[in-house]
Amino acid sequence: MLSNPMPPRLLLGALCGIVLGMMTTSANAGVFYDWVCDDPTCNGDPAFSSSMEIANTAFAAGSFIGVVGNVLSWDTSSGIGDGYSLSLGDILSGPPGSNTDDDDNLQIVLTADKSEISDLLDISAGTNITFFDASVGRVDFFEGVGGGYSVGSLQDFSPVTVTSSIIVAGRFVRRAAQVPEPASLGLLGLGLAGLGLYRRRRKTA
Repeated sequence: MLSNPMPPRLLLGALCGIVLGMMTTSANAGVFYDWVCDDPTCNGDPAFSSSMEIANTAFAAGSFIGVVGNVLSWDTSSGIGDGYSLSLGDILSGPPGSNTDDDDNLQIVLTADKSEISDLLDISAGTNITFFDASVGRVDFFEGVGGGYSVGSLQDFSPVTVTSSIIVAGRFVRRAAQVPEPASLGLLGLGLAGLGLYRRRRKTA
């Protein structure tokens, strides 16, 4: 018979901390894919980078259409001009000045082993997926170049317009290691600490 058992509320709290920590670690973080240029210099823009975070459900499906609920983030940067960055909210279709929202027409297909994105398509009348911000710049991902896709246009609008119509061939590759968020680790740690304290008190009782 334990002389000093752990209070039921404390035990329940410890277990909840572990469960919540595990749930938030798996649910909050999507799967990241990073752009890798075929040419190490990215054909004149070595500062170019692009990282996409795909929701776990979309990743599990392996293929999806539309941004909402499927793509959690997509950050792209270029060194053209004075350098600039664009984000998921800047995916637009059409030439500079056009504000036609094209988020619903984005189609992404993963390879069978999900190590890369095999298809990145605009299924509307357009043939490219455009990041466009009139105050920042523009990046075009073109489909169907060399059997896949590439970056075909880079424009910096600030402070002056600088345009580069280079073709940057490459691919999106799944990020190897992903570290859980600090908050999730904290919940998990508190739960484990609570159970550890309970076991210690049982041994000394």
